[in-house]
Amino acid sequence: PGDDDGIRLLTGSAPGNPNPHGRFGLPVLEELRQNLLAQDLVGDRIAKERGDRDETVLIEGLQLVRVTLEAGVRVISFAWGDPSPHVERCHAAGAVVLATVASSREARRAVAAGVDVIVAQGWEAGGHVQGDVSTLVLVPAVVDAVAPVPVVAAGGIVDGRGLAAVLALGASAAWVGTRFLFAAETRTHPVYRDLLTAAVE
Repeated sequence: PGDDDGIRLLTGSAPGNPNPHGRFGLPVLEELRQNLLAQDLVGDRIAKERGDRDETVLIEGLQLVRVTLEAGVRVISFAWGDPSPHVERCHAAGAVVLATVASSREARRAVAAGVDVIVAQGWEAGGHVQGDVSTLVLVPAVVDAVAPVPVVAAGGIVDGRGLAAVLALGASAAWVGTRFLFAAETRTHPVYRDLLTAAVE
């Protein structure tokens, strides 16, 4: 799923299989944004009036979370930002909250904010990466820092060998991203698919 103002929806599905949590993040997020635009809730107007980008991002984030929860989504993942303004509302709606981190220090802050599951993302991740520590080093450090909170390992995991490796490091699960670019539901360009298929490292 793609990132937007620190918000991601955990809505990926296995190729060809419907997912009760929804669809891939980008189309869902676009639908939410269109909903917000229709309600005149997007914070661009506020930004122009107040000139405060940080406040605008927070306002837009709160609105996106509200609309997401109203749509029935019960697993929400945050990245590239502080999840604390959103955790209480998510929990009140019965949602599980995940937060992607790039350091053990960031992981401890997220747990202190009430996050249910930590996603430890190494720099091998194929999408937006916020840290510079490898998955192999990061995962055990985060596991030790936040135990007994579950940790999901992310970054460079594409098959069963990678899954076995991060489980051995103490992770409870693996977050697979780039691999899902091959799913039928994605809009991946055929040329890019061919490049991924041909890649060996």
